[in-house]
Amino acid sequence: FLYELSQIPNFTERAQCIIFQSVFSEGITAVHRKVDIITRVSKDNGINLVDYVVIYYLRHCDKEAGTDKSIFPLPEPQDFFQASQVKFEDLIKDLRKLKRDLEASEKQMKLVCRESSEEHLQPFKEKLEEFFQKAKEERNKEESCLENAQKCFEETVEYFGIKPKPGEKEISPNYVFTVWYEFCSDFKTIWKRESKSISKERIKVAQQSVSKLTAEKKVETKKINPTASLV
Repeated sequence: FLYELSQIPNFTERAQCIIFQSVFSEGITAVHRKVDIITRVSKDNGINLVDYVVIYYLRHCDKEAGTDKSIFPLPEPQDFFQASQVKFEDLIKDLRKLKRDLEASEKQMKLVCRESSEEHLQPFKEKLEEFFQKAKEERNKEESCLENAQKCFEETVEYFGIKPKPGEKEISPNYVFTVWYEFCSDFKTIWKRESKSISKERIKVAQQSVSKLTAEKKVETKKINPTASLV
């Protein structure tokens, strides 16, 4: 038997091809199952996951849905886009440069004040001193705001369990907020569409109620004056 098998041309390759048929079938079936479940979860009955979230929100959470009182529940997509363009390192550099420029300009102001006579000192000294005081306060305030923004960003990243991109050590606003921008844009588009749909439903229900009340009043009128139709 083994001798007969050995006489089959390219027996080894033939056997490997036949075995591969079985392996491939099992492999492609496993991939299909995983792809199918992602497809079903992401898109079901003609709607995707964002559609489902928006529809559920409007139908179950927003009592004013379909009316002028309904308010878009998320930040504007453009806000997320602008946030995605922010680079903390650039802002830190800008604030440091402003500090250096302020200090250099203040030195110039003090030099002018030292070398100017009393008659040429004012109102230059008074106005410039007031300016530098306010400028320092504003810069310090913005530095505190930046530190707070960085802290809030880090807390957000930690809360959602976001990990850096492969090959990168830090997580940038661009990486985080670009995803949110895309989600918010889709959310708002669907929110507008579904809000219009609900508004039409409300109008239709209201019209049906009016028609029903009108019909009931006609019936009551006929009961009160049964000969009215004979006049």
